[in-house]
Amino acid sequence: MADSSIILSSAAEAELLKPIDEYVGKIQAQIDELRKDGSDKVRSLKNHIAIVKENKNLTKEVKRDLQGQMKVNKTLDTYYDLIEIYKGLDEYDQEMVWSIMQTVKKAGEKRKRDRENTEES
Repeated sequence: MADSSIILSSAAEAELLKPIDEYVGKIQAQIDELRKDGSDKVRSLKNHIAIVKENKNLTKEVKRDLQGQMKVNKTLDTYYDLIEIYKGLDEYDQEMVWSIMQTVKKAGEKRKRDRENTEES
């Protein structure tokens, strides 16, 4: 079997890597833009909550509701990248991921019940 390896010059290697680097750079720019938007939204909501907490005219229920919304937004921000990846999958892969998540959830619930049963005995 003949050795078919080719040694590339630095210029040839750079030329081959150029389209890949451009593509990766484009994706990284999109990710950075999404993160920037998310950070701006979080900062804006934190400022809004601080104003609401200081406003004596708002009822406690309204204040609690806004704090709950902030908690939801923080959770969404935490899992945003995961959701974006999931949305990019075709329906078969989404179904497979969903099945895996359901299986993991059931296994976690079973472990929890087993632990509770072990503690009771």
